[in-house]
Amino acid sequence: MKRLIPSLAFGLVLLLLPGLAWAQQGTVTGTVTEAETGEPLPGATVQIPAEGAGSAADAEGQYRLAGVPAGEQTLRVSFVGFQSQERTVNVPAGGTVRVNFELQQQATELEEVVKIGYGERERQELTGSVSSISVGEIEDVASVGSPEELLSGTAGVNVTSSSGLAGQAVSVSVRGVSSLNGSSQPLYVVDGTPITSAATGGGFGQATNALSTISSQNIQSIEVLKGAAATAIYGSRAANGVVLIETKKGRAGERRSVTASYQIGGVTSTSDFDDVLLDGQEWSNAHQDATRGFYNTCNIPGLCGPTTGLSFEDFEQAGLGGAPYEQVVLGTPGPYPDSATTNPWLDQAQQTGLTQQANVAVSGGDEDTEYFISGTFSRDEGFVRNNQFNRFTGRINVTQEATDWLDVGTNTSVTRTENFQASSDNNVSGVLTSAALIPPIVSIRDNDGSFNFNNPWNIAANSIAESEVNDKNIRNWRILSTTFVEAQPLETLTLRAEGGVDALIVDDFTRYDRRTTDGAPSGFGEQVYEDERRYSIRGTAAYNRTFAGRHDVNVVAGASFEDSRRNQVLAAALQYPSNAFKNPSSGAEPTTTIGQVVRKDGLASFFTRATYTLDGKYTLEGSFRRDGSSRFGDDNQWGNFGSASFAYRIGQEDFMQQVGWVSNLKLRGSIGWVGNRDIGGFFPQLGLATGGNDYNGAPGISASQLANPQLKWESTRSIEAGFDLGVVNDRVFLTSTYFRSRTNDLITDRQLPFNSGYGSVTRNRGELLNEGIEAQLETQNLVGEDFQWSTTFTVTWKRNEVQDLPGGEPILSGAQRAIEGEELSWYMLDYAGVNPDNGKPLWIGADGEPTSSPSGDAEAIQGGILPNWTGGFSTTANYKGFDFRAQLTFEDGHSIYNDTRRFLMLYANFGLHENALDRWQEPGDQTDVPRAVFGDAEDNSTRESTRFLEDGGYLRLQNVTLGYTLPQSLTNRLGVRSLRIYFQGSNLFTLDDTSIGDPEGSTGGQTDPLDRGELFFTPPQARSFTGGVELQL
Repeated sequence: MKRLIPSLAFGLVLLLLPGLAWAQQGTVTGTVTEAETGEPLPGATVQIPAEGAGSAADAEGQYRLAGVPAGEQTLRVSFVGFQSQERTVNVPAGGTVRVNFELQQQATELEEVVKIGYGERERQELTGSVSSISVGEIEDVASVGSPEELLSGTAGVNVTSSSGLAGQAVSVSVRGVSSLNGSSQPLYVVDGTPITSAATGGGFGQATNALSTISSQNIQSIEVLKGAAATAIYGSRAANGVVLIETKKGRAGERRSVTASYQIGGVTSTSDFDDVLLDGQEWSNAHQDATRGFYNTCNIPGLCGPTTGLSFEDFEQAGLGGAPYEQVVLGTPGPYPDSATTNPWLDQAQQTGLTQQANVAVSGGDEDTEYFISGTFSRDEGFVRNNQFNRFTGRINVTQEATDWLDVGTNTSVTRTENFQASSDNNVSGVLTSAALIPPIVSIRDNDGSFNFNNPWNIAANSIAESEVNDKNIRNWRILSTTFVEAQPLETLTLRAEGGVDALIVDDFTRYDRRTTDGAPSGFGEQVYEDERRYSIRGTAAYNRTFAGRHDVNVVAGASFEDSRRNQVLAAALQYPSNAFKNPSSGAEPTTTIGQVVRKDGLASFFTRATYTLDGKYTLEGSFRRDGSSRFGDDNQWGNFGSASFAYRIGQEDFMQQVGWVSNLKLRGSIGWVGNRDIGGFFPQLGLATGGNDYNGAPGISASQLANPQLKWESTRSIEAGFDLGVVNDRVFLTSTYFRSRTNDLITDRQLPFNSGYGSVTRNRGELLNEGIEAQLETQNLVGEDFQWSTTFTVTWKRNEVQDLPGGEPILSGAQRAIEGEELSWYMLDYAGVNPDNGKPLWIGADGEPTSSPSGDAEAIQGGILPNWTGGFSTTANYKGFDFRAQLTFEDGHSIYNDTRRFLMLYANFGLHENALDRWQEPGDQTDVPRAVFGDAEDNSTRESTRFLEDGGYLRLQNVTLGYTLPQSLTNRLGVRSLRIYFQGSNLFTLDDTSIGDPEGSTGGQTDPLDRGELFFTPPQARSFTGGVELQL
């Protein structure tokens, strides 16, 4: 009995426990409906995240959650195509609480608000083509060197990094090129202020990208305006498209937020030159073969086989007394060794660079003030020895509400960049250039461990040593500022006045040690100081009103005035007392002292745009701008530009409501006229003379530029037609556009006869046609509560054609040509292989037959310079706290000229490409590599031809990012809002057919249409692996 009582008591407790537990729990019920119609949303998910509990609404929209712990709970409801909601409720113990949800539809693709010229607009109202990059997409990429890299993969936009050096210039073209001699880069506008985007410095090295002064961490959004309907309001600078960059701002009512991030990683090369060069023994064997080839083919009396009748070996013994032929006749510093060593020139010319970036930002706001303040530091070491780019940026964006109808504010940044450069690729002292060209048998260091500055074999320098003892750097200061006053005296009227400043100070310093190639014999130093300042003021008035609930009218009108000036001071000197003295003033022999105005011009503009929309379906828009520029003659200083466009939201028609799967359908079209005033030279319309041509102590001047007072704008007429299609509530969204533009009055330099006293004259001549189709497909593949997955695919086909050159006279730039009726093309001989009987190279002659001695008439068009196909593919996935993003880009339909491989096939004591192993050596050999002849003296096998013209197409895995955001329950305990860690890789692999180098490069960072596409030891793209952390307090 005593044992029974405790047992009964224990059993009673067990029976009561569920009831006691139930008493501490409650039930949540309710409905989930659509806010606009009140219709139920069956299948909507209702969750209590903290408890891991959830339920789905039934056919009537009803849901029920039982066993919910009593107390305060947060409910979250979600449904595909609708905005999620969260609500905090108090669950009674043992009771029931009813919570009803009314969900709003998500903003569709067409309802997104985008920035346009002098305003903003819902995408559904756009009549032109605008591509957008949101802050989310920017943050997914983590960090890039400059804003242009964020545009990669955008429909209609081609982004090319001219080399892989840190801080390198980047080329951007929107829908092809519209100019041959003028700039083909788009206009960049930051917070409403047009800015300088040209590369800076780089007299003896790669130039610095001016846009690298803008930190991607500070960018809120980027819009790319394409086609005249979107760009015409920028008039004379709109021919190449417009890129609008909006920096981050604070928000009214937002509590103060502090964000911090840090990333670190390593940088290597995507293409190793060392893999395709011969080692020391292979190099020596090939040059011995080339020496015999020279002897057997030359015609120097008494020194060559055809004139002596002796074999090579017999002549060395009988004619030279056993001395090496190459040393006695060809002048080499010694014989080619039979047992050669290989020195790791290219291995030591490169490094694994360290990249790191830190960023801190504070933002917030109240009813009167909004603010964003940030500081960013980045340090990027390139893979080329001693190449490094540092950036320090501070930004403050503040908006203050002075009264209920008046706001004032400023968006200002100050940036300091330091570009410690490798010498230019198109330079004998270029780090990779000389490391590849110097014979592998030459030692890097002497026996005592000091650098070996003596290379008796050729002109290549010890670039490894020179990178250590020479100084080459560009230091920039830049201030970007937009200050504004905005008044809204009426609900329908907004007045805005802005003042913009873009001040860029460039300090380009070069100092060559006396032991180096460029510094011998007494040292050389140069310092270039450039000061470019651009001031602008703008005023706009915007009127917006809806009449009778169906007539929407939007009008903007304004004026802007800009003044730009670039000053330059240059000093250079020789004869330095020692390398410890750096400044040009230390040189005893000044060689150059220049102070000059490089550029000075002004621009006055008046513009307007009017938009009318009826019933939210039919939109008509027109814009007009009148620009006046001091860069042209008195009769051509003013130009008129404008556009007319329409949009028809056919998806809003009643008859389309029966097609339930179509959520959006819009047709659009436009025609417009824009211009290009961004041409080189100093007042190219004027005749100029240069002083300093002194004679016998008397001052003298000489004519330097021939006047052309008739010089005028390049003018581009553009048309486009396209559609936007969204299906399944815009989960699949396709936009496609056909575009066609014709540029008239191309500004080019025409060569003049030598007896004219001038080299060329700048004039208007010719037309250039561009046309193509671009498309972008976005899909929301999965939109669940825990798992989201989306993809974006872009593709652009375009072609160019040169039209109506005066007299049909082509425009020449080396092997690149602009020929009437053709695309911008390579023009050279067509290589036909090797004669198997004698090893001589063959080309297609003027008669269409292979020959070893073609005439100049045999040269012909051999393919296009610019890609016909560009595009990209990106995918983004999120699963609970994990996020993943990958991006591919591609180009195709063009050729590149690989001058690197051509130079490495000369057999002139330079390094040799591995193709030399396949050279013809005896009759009957089947190969496309000719016989080896020293200096290529007899065969001229390395002349410009399709032998070195290669397919420029590539597919690149440009970026992969994997991140994880810690659960909020954990970060709350840590006292932070959010914490994310991530890993990122860039340029992970490239599929291409390039024999050496990178298909994306361009010698010397060239971006002009007729100068790009040629590789000459251009540093390939950089590959990086980084990891980072992002923290929000």
